[in-house]
Amino acid sequence: EDSSFANPNGLDDEAHYSTAYDMALLGRAAMGNETLVRMGSLLLRQLMAQLGHPLRRAGGKAVIVKALV
Repeated sequence: EDSSFANPNGLDDEAHYSTAYDMALLGRAAMGNETLVRMGSLLLRQLMAQLGHPLRRAGGKAVIVKALV
């Protein structure tokens, strides 16, 4: 009700609008999908390696060793 997406590809469109709450719900649902979590983890690992910022495990979660600044 508080969100509208004009296309499924995510490209900019003036008809797109959403609330922070709706985006949080979307993020929560995405994090509940194991395939999306694994894909996102792989992409983050690859990006950080290219930037020279390795990820390390701390308490079961990946953390960035160096700042991105």
